[in-house]
Amino acid sequence: MNRFRQISRRVLSDIFILPFIAGRRLWQAAAMQRHRRKAQIGHSSKILFDGWIENPEGSPDRVVIGNNTIIRGNIFVFPHGGRISIGDWCFVGQNSYIWSSSNIEIGNRCLISHDVNIHDTNGHSINANIRHEQYKEIVYRGHPHDAPDIVASPIKIEDDAWIGFGATLLKGVHIGRGAIVASRSVVTEDVEAWTIVAGNPARLVRRIDPVDPAG
Repeated sequence: MNRFRQISRRVLSDIFILPFIAGRRLWQAAAMQRHRRKAQIGHSSKILFDGWIENPEGSPDRVVIGNNTIIRGNIFVFPHGGRISIGDWCFVGQNSYIWSSSNIEIGNRCLISHDVNIHDTNGHSINANIRHEQYKEIVYRGHPHDAPDIVASPIKIEDDAWIGFGATLLKGVHIGRGAIVASRSVVTEDVEAWTIVAGNPARLVRRIDPVDPAG
């Protein structure tokens, strides 16, 4: 009797779970087709169900993702400008936001944890009237194709960097090769290669030994 109950529970579980799994796989396949129209996506790279690419202007060369990379966060290039490139064997975690109106370059073998914010732009004008007009345009017509009085500056993250969960990288910063940005840090200045930084604003904690690229 116990064996019968176990089998019955398993069958009932499969009846409810399998359609959900199949539905998610179909949605994932459809989403990947959509993402490939918005970006150049390398071999074996995946935008998982909790990841998304937003490219309102539509040119696929504005979002370039290398090989064997997994995206679970939000990638967004503004209509008025911006480019994002992510190298091979990278990971972008859940609820992370990488937004560009200038240029964000992420090297190979980089780990971007969850809840990370990487923004190469202020996003809005510091002038309250211009800011309000821009907001109204976003509400009624979507992000504008021109952006007066908005400051942006490129971000570069070199190979083998690790950005801890909840960290924020602001416009214009350069993260050196193999650097580690500790969780919840706010990076406003360049980070040297093979160092660990932490805090708000992020400051040097210690240096680490360089290593050769992983295989």
